[in-house]
Amino acid sequence: MDYTISIPQHPSFQATQLFGHLRLLLEELESIGVMSSLGERLVGDRFFYLVTCRLKRRGQEKQIRQVMGELLASFICQDQLLYLIRQLIIKETAFREPDVITQIETISKENILSKEKKLTALQMSRQQDYLSREIARYFYDSKLLALDGFMRFRMQTYRKYLSKQIKEAVEEYTLEKEYKDFIQLLKYFVSVQTSKIPLVHLIHNGKRKFELLKDDGSPLEIKEMEGTLQDVLEQNYSHEDLIVSTLLTVAPEQVVLHSKHPEENVIKTLLQIFEGRILLCRGCSSCGITLDSQTDGK
Repeated sequence: MDYTISIPQHPSFQATQLFGHLRLLLEELESIGVMSSLGERLVGDRFFYLVTCRLKRRGQEKQIRQVMGELLASFICQDQLLYLIRQLIIKETAFREPDVITQIETISKENILSKEKKLTALQMSRQQDYLSREIARYFYDSKLLALDGFMRFRMQTYRKYLSKQIKEAVEEYTLEKEYKDFIQLLKYFVSVQTSKIPLVHLIHNGKRKFELLKDDGSPLEIKEMEGTLQDVLEQNYSHEDLIVSTLLTVAPEQVVLHSKHPEENVIKTLLQIFEGRILLCRGCSSCGITLDSQTDGK
């Protein structure tokens, strides 16, 4: 009994990966008592793989279909994930720049793998088992499988799942890009500003609590700032936004940032915006930390 599986010659890695799975298929078939062989030929721009099985008893044909379904489902869900994601990105989004597609592809894969880690082994097995049964059912009606056609037209549920992950990845990429563009705009604004005061100390007391001090240690009063900040205060801004806006308005020549939590997002944002003008304190009486205590996170 012969089964033929075909796949396009390009991209070449697909054919190489499929051939590796089909070699494993021969071992799996042997484990259930079915002797088999694998032939390969190139016709036009497609590889055709001929799996020849020698049956010893009735009922083995169903076992063969099951084993082939399992191996090919593994090939699709594991080795072809990135390829399927890239195809859908090109088809369903307006992005064409290779580096952007790669970024969205990476985010999509990371999100999928992250979600899969939260699934139980049983749930994971059900996803692949469903596809395995679909392939086995296909082989009941036909002994010739064009794998790329099957992935395109017979896997609508799985493709819809991938499309949803890609949509989320595009939103994540867009937000990240907008954030980076905004940071770059603020950095430019800082670079062209004329400094109004030589030095300010920014004390980060944890979470959203900040204090601004002048060089002599006295509080930086709101009345000493321009009217732009007053407009900010009248809006529903977060405390982080207020700190950034305040520093932009005051335009200090240098900022000394005191914090026990340099890993927090607001601290990272400040370090990016005021790059070249900001110094992260390594320990003093203002922040109450030492080099040792900062290192061990206490």
